[in-house]
Amino acid sequence: MKDTQKKKKILIPGGNASELQLINAAHRLGLYVITSGNNKRAPAHQFADEFIPADFSDREWMLSIARENQVEYMCSNSNDIGLISTAYVCEQLGLPGHDSFDTTLRLHHKDSFKQLAKKLQLHVPEGEAFKDRESAIEYATSRPYEVIIKPIDLVGGNGVSVADTKDTIVLGIDKAFHDSLNKRIIIERFVEGTAHSLSTYIENQKVINYYSDNEYTLGKAFKISTSEGPATDFDLVRDILISDAEK
Repeated sequence: MKDTQKKKKILIPGGNASELQLINAAHRLGLYVITSGNNKRAPAHQFADEFIPADFSDREWMLSIARENQVEYMCSNSNDIGLISTAYVCEQLGLPGHDSFDTTLRLHHKDSFKQLAKKLQLHVPEGEAFKDRESAIEYATSRPYEVIIKPIDLVGGNGVSVADTKDTIVLGIDKAFHDSLNKRIIIERFVEGTAHSLSTYIENQKVINYYSDNEYTLGKAFKISTSEGPATDFDLVRDILISDAEK
């Protein structure tokens, strides 16, 4: 039997295939790995040292797990919701490696990021955030273009709708409010086109390395299923996007 008392513990929310490499890396560092999540059948849990079932969107629940198990590290899964809980737990316990909770919310809650993007004059679609249904409907139905409606705090295309008539707008707004964890939504101008992403490494506010790719959906709209890089025609927008990232 392993002497777990001598091993430092790391908590990793989620147990999907994308977490497997995190678990393997933690084991190579000699850490005792605890995973958590709602899905007991997620494939990566079986490779952890311990699985504790819990909703990783519940920050206080994650904090209690970390405290009770005396974890010394926490590493987010590849999911905005998991990252927000991770930043919260790390800030509460003084664990290393993450942005402050406030910064994390500003980057990962779409309404907060929209406000930041406007302040910094980033290249983002026209749009506004809403806390109440009637204001959202009035705004969306007055736009002379097709809109995309999103919860501010979900991932994988959940709760997202594209609409261009009053009926579809109302349905989309009601769905987004219903699905949002914090009951807030964002409405933006819908831009028809292909999907791409840019990942950057930043040091002293300068991009020192980056990776671009083409992203593809399969079955569910707006849920990225796979990707390939480098992104097609990335050179045309590289300088603009890197400048925005550095801002």
